[in-house]
Amino acid sequence: MVLYRDVADRLRARIVAGGHAPGERLPGVRRLAHREGVSVSTIVAALQTLEDQGWVEARPRSGFYV
Repeated sequence: MVLYRDVADRLRARIVAGGHAPGERLPGVRRLAHREGVSVSTIVAALQTLEDQGWVEARPRSGFYV
């Protein structure tokens, strides 16, 4: 499996488990990269995947929201 998909699955699981509430801003890309132990580009790919699936929303100059 591709690394960004693994990261996306973990983030989605946190959302489903209530770790991130609807409307809540997710931690920044760099913070997520550090927390997950992956590159910023991997986090961006994971977040884009979640956005395509409707789990998160990108807001320009503000970040990603559940």
